[in-house]
Amino acid sequence: MTPRTNTNLEILAILVDFYDEEEGEYHVLVDVTYPLFEFLVIAKFIKFPWQAQYFEAETTTYKWVKGQGVGPKLLDHIMEAGRCIGFIVDNVDGARAAKVADLSACQSALAKLQSLGIVHGDINKHNFLKHNGKATLIDFESARKSSNEVQFESEFQRLENLSSDTSGRGGVRIPEEEGMPNATILLNG
Repeated sequence: MTPRTNTNLEILAILVDFYDEEEGEYHVLVDVTYPLFEFLVIAKFIKFPWQAQYFEAETTTYKWVKGQGVGPKLLDHIMEAGRCIGFIVDNVDGARAAKVADLSACQSALAKLQSLGIVHGDINKHNFLKHNGKATLIDFESARKSSNEVQFESEFQRLENLSSDTSGRGGVRIPEEEGMPNATILLNG
């Protein structure tokens, strides 16, 4: 099938890991409308070549959690000249970043992930999206398979400490409208 092209993209936000700002850990998220999808989707792009390994880990984890109600559904990869430069996932309608009052829903989502033998690796309140009375996990760049109970317990402890976290780590910054890049998505499906 001939790849499809979408040039109707609007930048939603740039995720910034404030602890690693010098390292350039920026990921572009875009709101994608495309005839192949009858609903809003989210595209996440690789900005630097060294990020490819993290995107591979993230898309692998999306495959592990498929159908488990843990994270958004992975829909496709974004390709450029035969190489993967990003991926597309379902948008979580009506979602917001988790708050202190959402601890129980976040614990349930984390417990479900860990029951699959997966350590998230980047527990922060912005990686839990609260919607419809439950929490959905996102940002699986650091996720990995594990059977180490100490790692699982450590993640739960970090989750319980999120209420005192004021660092902004993992937060979202809405970019200025001027100077934002245009993007093209090539879909193989």
